[in-house]
Amino acid sequence: MTALLSTLQPDFTARFDRIVDARRESDSAVAGQVTDILRTVKQRGD
Repeated sequence: MTALLSTLQPDFTARFDRIVDARRESDSAVAGQVTDILRTVKQRGD
């Protein structure tokens, strides 16, 4: 998703924070899934 932000917008900080927070949540979710996959492969093999 593309977001167009301007520092001149009165809600810039809030909008920017939402984008950063969403990215962190996404990265965390991916990391958790990768950890689960690696654990399964380690236990059961390829």
